[in-house]
Amino acid sequence: CTHFTMIRIHYIFFVLISLSWAINSWAQEAVISSQYDESNAVLAPDGKTLYFTIGNHILNSGGRTDKGDIWYSQVNDYGVWSTPIRLQGSVNNRNNNRVLGFSEDGLTMYLHGHYGSAGASVPTQGISVSQWNGRSWSRPLNIKIPYFLNESEFQSGHISSDGQVIVFSIQGRGTKGNEDIYVSFRDNASYSEPMNLGSTINTRFQEFTPYLSEDKQILFFSSNGREGEGSSDVYFSQRLDDTWKNWSEPENIGRWVNTDGRDWNFLMIEKIRKVLFISTRSSDGYGDVHIITPQAGIDSLFSDKPQVVTDDSPITRYDLNGVVQDQVGVPISNAVVTINWEGSTKTLITDNEGRFGLDLEPNTDYSFLVESGLYIPQTRKLSTGSTVETSQMTFRLLYAEVGVTVKLENILFRKGTYKILPGSEEDLDVVLEFMKKNPKIEIDLAGHTDNNGDPKGNLKLSKKRVQEIKKYLVDHGIAASRISGKGYGDTLPIASNASETTRMLNRRVEFTIVKNE
Repeated sequence: CTHFTMIRIHYIFFVLISLSWAINSWAQEAVISSQYDESNAVLAPDGKTLYFTIGNHILNSGGRTDKGDIWYSQVNDYGVWSTPIRLQGSVNNRNNNRVLGFSEDGLTMYLHGHYGSAGASVPTQGISVSQWNGRSWSRPLNIKIPYFLNESEFQSGHISSDGQVIVFSIQGRGTKGNEDIYVSFRDNASYSEPMNLGSTINTRFQEFTPYLSEDKQILFFSSNGREGEGSSDVYFSQRLDDTWKNWSEPENIGRWVNTDGRDWNFLMIEKIRKVLFISTRSSDGYGDVHIITPQAGIDSLFSDKPQVVTDDSPITRYDLNGVVQDQVGVPISNAVVTINWEGSTKTLITDNEGRFGLDLEPNTDYSFLVESGLYIPQTRKLSTGSTVETSQMTFRLLYAEVGVTVKLENILFRKGTYKILPGSEEDLDVVLEFMKKNPKIEIDLAGHTDNNGDPKGNLKLSKKRVQEIKKYLVDHGIAASRISGKGYGDTLPIASNASETTRMLNRRVEFTIVKNE
C-alpha cells in the first residue's frame, strides 16, 4: 500500500471508531419497511434508487410463496423514500432474486445466481448481468466463474463499482464452516476462481453480506460467529497487502449499528454520503432497511443532513393541528377530513400545506376519516381527557397503486370464529365506499392467524374470515369479480408468536390492490 493509501485507511478507521462514540450525533433519516422481510439492499449509482429483495409478497413472480423478487424505492426532493415498486421484466422469476451491484454508469446490473427456465434456474450459483436499454432491464446473461460452488441456499456479496473485484459469501470449496467470504477478480469477460479470505475473517459459523469500501481497503461484513451485540453483528477489517489473505483482526462496528437482534448488509455510500444497513431493530422481527445521515462531528467525511419536510410548525390557534401527506411526505391539499363526535359531524378541507385545525372538547371521543381522490382513505380515533392539550396528528395516505397492501386495523372477529364483531362495519364501509368511488380497482384479501391451535383449523378459519369480508362487500354492491382472496392460516407471520403482544400482530386481514386500470 502507498503512503497515501495508508493515510486514507487510517482516516476511515478513525471515522469508524468515532462513529461508535458519536451515536448521539447521528439521526435516523429513513426506514424502508413493510410487513414483509426486506433484504439485500443495493443503491444504484444515481444515489436515488434503492433496489432490494422482498419475500412472500402476493405480487412476486411466485406469489406469496416466492422467497424474493427485486423491488425498488426512489427518494424524492424532500429526502423521503417512495412506496416500493416491484421491478418488471425477466430479472424476476420464481427464485430468490437479488441484485449484486451496478456498473459505474448504472447501465449494467449484476445479479446473484444463474438464469434460465423456471425449472433450470440456479439462484445461488454464480452471477448474471442485465443491461438497461432505456426502457427496461434486459434478460439476464449468465457469467461463468471457474470452480464456483455454493452448497448453501444463500448467496450474498458486493461488486466494486469498477467491476474488477467481487466479494462473495458462499459455502464453497475450502469453507471453514458455514458460509465463508471469498474474493474473485475480473479476468477479461469472466472472473477468477473464488479465493477464501482466510481464518482471520472466516469462522466456523456464518460470515455474510460482505462489502468493500470504494478504495477496496476495508471489508465490512456480518457474522454470527463472534462475540457481538446480538445474533449477528457488523464487523470491519483492513486489508494488509495485495494477496487478499492478510487482514487485520475484525472489529465490531459498535452499538450505533449493532443491536440485540440481527444486523447486516452494511454499506458506506460515499457518493451521497450516507450509511445503509438492514436490521431487525424496531421492527416485527423481519429486516428493515435503514438509511442514516451524519450531523455535526464527522462532516469531513459526509455532507450535512438534507432538509426533510416535517410537520413541526403547528397552527397555534387550534387545539388540534392536523396535516395530511402522501406516502413520501408531500402535503396533500384539498383532502376531505370528516370528524364525528357525540352525534356531531364536521367536514374540513386541507389547505395548500395539507393542514387543518380543530378546537377540541374535554372528555370526548373523536373519529376521523381522511379522503383524497385515488388515495386510500385513512381512519383514526382521538380521545381527550378532562384537560384539553394541544395535539398534532399526521395522516399519511397511500396512493392506490398496484402492489400497495393495507392492513384492516379495526375489523375484529369473535375469538376463534369468523363472525365480525359489532363496530367493525365502520372500517368495512370505508373500504366499501372507496371501491364504489374507484370502480376500476380490484383487490386481493388475505387472512392470517397466529400459531395457536391446529394449523389446519387456523387455515380454515382464515379462509372463512376472508370469505366473510368479501360477502359483506358483495352484499353492499361490490362485484364479486373485483375481489379475490385466500386464507393463509399461520404460515406467513409478521411477528414472533412467542407472546400474546406479538401474536396479535399475526391475527390480521389485509388487502392488496392488484388492478387499477
